Amino acid sequence: MILEGLFGLISGVINLIPFELPQAPEKVTTVLDMIFDGITSSFGLIDMFIDLKFWIACGITLTIIYNIKHIWNTFIFIINLIPTVNVSYWN
Repeated sequence: MILEGLFGLISGVINLIPFELPQAPEKVTTVLDMIFDGITSSFGLIDMFIDLKFWIACGITLTIIYNIKHIWNTFIFIINLIPTVNVSYWN
């Protein structure tokens, strides 16, 4: 689903181009459809045994917690770009 969404986003950006791009050969589109169908069905089988949405949310939360210091320093750096604000930050 992630790859399908990513390719959907890329194709949406490509559709904004004012000229026509050549069509991909039918064999290529058939192979890509077969690959995405296999990925979708395998995620469906995995989802029967574990809750993927829960584990993806846990992974995102773990990544944010692990990098909280970098996120905080970036936030303070952006705030310090405002000339009248003087905030000391966490090194």
